[in-house]
Amino acid sequence: MGAIALCMASSTYGLAQNWIKTGASQAAIGANAAGFVACSLNDTIYASAPGNNVYNNFVYSTDKGVSWSTSHSILETDYGRIGQLVAVNDRVYAAVKLPSNDYLYYYSIDNGTNWVMDTVGLPHYYGMPTAQKDAFRLKQMGSNHILAFNGLGITGAYIKQIGDPAWHEIFPVTGKSHQDFTWMGNTWFTIKVSGLNDPEKLMKSTDNGASWSALNFTGLPAGFTPTFLESNHTDKLYMTGGIAGKEANAIYYSTDGGNTWANTNASAVYTDTNATAMDLFAIEDYVVAKYTYMSGDSVPRYLISSTNTPNFSFGDPSGFTPTNPAMYQWISGPLHFFNAGDALLAVHLDGIYSSKPGFTGGPVSLTDISAASFKFYPNPIRDHLIIENSQPFKWRIISLAGQEMINGYSDGLQDHADLSLLHKGVYLLVINDNQACKIIKD
Repeated sequence: MGAIALCMASSTYGLAQNWIKTGASQAAIGANAAGFVACSLNDTIYASAPGNNVYNNFVYSTDKGVSWSTSHSILETDYGRIGQLVAVNDRVYAAVKLPSNDYLYYYSIDNGTNWVMDTVGLPHYYGMPTAQKDAFRLKQMGSNHILAFNGLGITGAYIKQIGDPAWHEIFPVTGKSHQDFTWMGNTWFTIKVSGLNDPEKLMKSTDNGASWSALNFTGLPAGFTPTFLESNHTDKLYMTGGIAGKEANAIYYSTDGGNTWANTNASAVYTDTNATAMDLFAIEDYVVAKYTYMSGDSVPRYLISSTNTPNFSFGDPSGFTPTNPAMYQWISGPLHFFNAGDALLAVHLDGIYSSKPGFTGGPVSLTDISAASFKFYPNPIRDHLIIENSQPFKWRIISLAGQEMINGYSDGLQDHADLSLLHKGVYLLVINDNQACKIIKD
């Protein structure tokens, strides 16, 4: 059995919002840039915004947005712009939108110094035999996978695990288009564009997308059309509806892997039926949702919850201040939320903004205790770690830098964690977010 080398209990924080504009705009183009795309990996933020001279520029910050690198372009020529950035494992992916509306996909493992094209296995743009590829949305999935998908049923979705030589197609529902994907532990989830009461609108996979089954869910009203799907990747799923269906301003959540859904108070807080809940972001017990009016509105509006049972309230938009507000007097602009460690980041109009509402973003606030209520073995680990607990539990493997590497959930008293893909080194095994122990991957 694994002796407890270092075990800890987590502390809690109160909810706070103080948005501060970072220097991303000046770093990216030397002026106030609009149209940012951004993502993060641990404490590092990656960003790009179209400029007057360099449209595929790339900048990064290793200190959560306090300071930024100098700007440089991904491509040698000013050809296309970065449409999306996604970080997974040890690399950042860039989807470069070309002038012809097709795409190329690259990744970097050295903060953008060098870029490697990664398109083998992806379909050509509208089937044309060119180097360019179809338009996909990239999304990080569990077990160091990255997913490329769009809403076209004829195109489908493609997956690759970091290190695989090529992308390969997955078929959640053959011939059907899929609106969104997410993951929780070792289970993946998808929602698909379908009839309002299609029983296969929610599906799951427990083998990294190789096979899928329909969820026999309850709690969603007839006519509800899921559009955005998100997870905190440990124990909760969140979902919003589309503008074509019922309750577009509602947010539903599930704590049993998508089988049972409950409505939150979001639609009671945000009562305008012409508004749509969008761009969900979740971490720990925190969940944030941008709200968009169907008509003009210049205020960036969002809801935020920080409790175990979601209880939304209006987010404080103060601090979201464009340098030239007259340019944006008729629009609220996008709000794209993500985190870098314990910082909540938001892309808004001509900048990237930062706040610290209270989540840890990793085991950075854990404090020592003398014993743990769970067992784990072997330690050091070669491939598999066995975890035993006195009641059902969730677990996470986190690097010492705070990056979550893999997680899972056991409804029994034992779970087998496959750590074969982890590099050698020291990690933290976190149980139920309140106990953690050092483990060694050999």
